[in-house]
Amino acid sequence: MKYGIIYYGYNTEEYVVDSIAPFLERDNFVVSAVSVPFLEYRDVDDLEDSTTDILRELVAQRKLRYLVDRPRFVQEHEARNHALAHLSKYNVDYIWLVDSDEIYTEDQIDQICEYVEADQGNFFKLSLKNFVFDKNHYLEEPFCPPRIFKTKVDNLPLYGFYWDNDIAYFEALSRNLFSYEKMKGMKTIPPEVAFIDHYSWLNNEIGKRKVAYQLKHFGHCSYKWNEEKNILEFNEEFYKKTNTEIPEVKRND
Repeated sequence: MKYGIIYYGYNTEEYVVDSIAPFLERDNFVVSAVSVPFLEYRDVDDLEDSTTDILRELVAQRKLRYLVDRPRFVQEHEARNHALAHLSKYNVDYIWLVDSDEIYTEDQIDQICEYVEADQGNFFKLSLKNFVFDKNHYLEEPFCPPRIFKTKVDNLPLYGFYWDNDIAYFEALSRNLFSYEKMKGMKTIPPEVAFIDHYSWLNNEIGKRKVAYQLKHFGHCSYKWNEEKNILEFNEEFYKKTNTEIPEVKRND
């Protein structure tokens, strides 16, 4: 199987090398990276780090095939579609989404590929080990977002992203788009196969910026940044409004 990797990394310089490296040396992988600020950062983009420069250097070294670093301040799905347009040249079987705060090992990638190729399914969720506050604690329940999508389902070709990470397929006769969510074949690759470290909500500047982004993008966030203590915390008001329990946190022994 041939995989097209859409890698997104911006303002995550402490993770970017470790997260992209395992995907770069595989003959059946084509990596198309994106490093642009999304629209929500237009008036707060004063914290830009070296992530984009690191990725540009990988392109210069011919380790990374392609990088989208323009245009800036576009919606998330628009940025990913620029990377997808490049991958369309390579006749890949699956599109695999990788964010720069997701840290895979070589063995985990091998195990995921074996699972996908044995199953031949349409879509796959991955089990992410969601670290919170620091790298010694993670949420008890895995975070399982859709990450791997077949490029043709029921003879319908993949069309592109229409919202964030959400993908649609195109029916030529009717000229209709079909969201993957309305199509059959979603599987979850369990943690026993691959449990991916996800540095999503750590008590650092990346976590602080992510809270600000989610508030702008969604209008709410399950975390908050305590300005007085200068730390990341669960947002208790969010859980009260949504009538849900604050997640259980486990120690990473």
